[in-house]
Amino acid sequence: MTSAKVLRPLPVPSLDATLKKYVASLEPLLTPGELSEVKELVAKALAPDSPEQQLQQHLEQRATSHRNWLEEWWLDTAYLEGRAPLVPQESILLHTSSNDARLTQTQRAAQLVCGILLFLREGMPQGPVDMAGRCTYQFTRLFSECRIPGATVDVRTPAPASSGKPASRHITVAVGNSFFELQVLDNALRPLSPSQVEAALSTIVDISRSLKQAEPLGVLTSMGRTAWADARLRLLELPGNQASLESIQSSLFLVTLESSAPQPSIPRELLLDLLAARNIGGRWHDKCVSLVVFPDARAGVNFEHSVVDGGAVTHMLDAACALFEKTSQAYKWSTERPPHPRHLPIRCPPLFRETVLQPALRVLADVRHDLDVRVLEFTSFGSDALKKLKHSPDSFFQVALQLAYFRLYLTHTATYESVSTGRFHHGRTETGRSLTMEAVRFVRAMVDGSDIPTQRHLLTMAINAHTQYNRECAAGYGVDRHLLGLRLVARQQGRPPPALLTHPSFDLGTRWRLSTSHLRCNAATAMCFAAVEPDGFGVMYSLLPSRLVATISSFRSCESTSSVRMEGALVAALRDMFALCEQARL
Repeated sequence: MTSAKVLRPLPVPSLDATLKKYVASLEPLLTPGELSEVKELVAKALAPDSPEQQLQQHLEQRATSHRNWLEEWWLDTAYLEGRAPLVPQESILLHTSSNDARLTQTQRAAQLVCGILLFLREGMPQGPVDMAGRCTYQFTRLFSECRIPGATVDVRTPAPASSGKPASRHITVAVGNSFFELQVLDNALRPLSPSQVEAALSTIVDISRSLKQAEPLGVLTSMGRTAWADARLRLLELPGNQASLESIQSSLFLVTLESSAPQPSIPRELLLDLLAARNIGGRWHDKCVSLVVFPDARAGVNFEHSVVDGGAVTHMLDAACALFEKTSQAYKWSTERPPHPRHLPIRCPPLFRETVLQPALRVLADVRHDLDVRVLEFTSFGSDALKKLKHSPDSFFQVALQLAYFRLYLTHTATYESVSTGRFHHGRTETGRSLTMEAVRFVRAMVDGSDIPTQRHLLTMAINAHTQYNRECAAGYGVDRHLLGLRLVARQQGRPPPALLTHPSFDLGTRWRLSTSHLRCNAATAMCFAAVEPDGFGVMYSLLPSRLVATISSFRSCESTSSVRMEGALVAALRDMFALCEQARL
């Protein structure tokens, strides 16, 4: 087992380096006068004994006693203190092979459940560091995890014990609006076989048909967090509800067997149903991992990622599918007879449906209708062709997004890209600021019709600038987490926040009208999250050897955004940039 000491502590960047990068990141967005104001504030911040220098010293002191000075703060400020609903929730649409399509719903669900159990028991990375030198802590938080709403701040189910054993042995199964507890690990922690799980799921479906239609309580987890906390307290006042809620919270993960599939059953419609379900009664968005299986055997995953990032979820899914395919026939599954599935009734107070559930369902219907999602499968080239050009495929794609956005709006916007800091102790993410002056110069050259050598040179400069910035982020030397740390030190000490962070330029530079994430998952057809700004786009993409897959989201209620238009602009930008590279080689 690798020593935990191999993982370095998360560094605190120097104040000078961070503020220089910060100013550079704002240059594409500000007028010369506004930029001068920011530079004056930076000069004051870098003066000896400035309030910012004092905050920096306290942050550096904190880092001497915390191997990850950000970890606790990040969980609270980025997630648990947030009062916004968890829906739309990040979603992964799993690939359905021709063999999968011939399965029944319960057979497909059983295979996916058993694959995840194989990962839990056999595929979980051992030790704190994986073979690539990345922290494995997030894998210990995938299972038996649940976010619990609070009046002002949420809490999590307790972190797992260090023994490495699963915190629980059961999963939650939802059919219609009814929830059930199903034990899937025996006393020796061996998983049930696929046939045992399939039989148990079929039993649950049969039982659900005999029950009175339950209220759609899953919609509660789509509400604002404070409203959900209030509703939960009302539920807990009724006998028996606490035990049922605790069973859901402590379960390894959730499996929802949907009664109908979206029509048409295509990736866009399926992703919409994962983001904001039509029949939300059987969803529980507080769970870290939720598996959704439709009647046609198509399936997807939702994840609540306050304690895990997308990379941990996609790694788990890929490993689970591979393990099931390779080892399911020879694996020594449990031979014990599993306990009978247990119904988890949840009673509602008087008028709860009229005062809580129905309004929440109406809000959710509006959210779902507002989502504008497009799935782009771009087959003209893939990452292999870009690597032959000696360019980072991710940087090429990010620069294409800048070109696409400018062609649509004739302006630039702050752009967020999630960058992993997983090479540090309990590392999470840093913000890659993809809008750079190098990208601006290239985009303007393309729009203005500069000569091909100039365009090609500026493209290389833009790609290299993006690549370098993201490398520094991955090395712990980004901008945004450092600035957050300074602000939180000030808050702890009762001081005002640094002047830079109250200047209008800060809000402009963190208004992510382009919010992006690059994830690869061999088990997935497409992945999606919602835009983070009402007039912005969410772009989740996978760069595969021979093709690129991107899901673009926006909101119909914003007249200026259209996922269809962004898709078209992105396709044109990708093709034009690749053609430029080809022409420049002639």
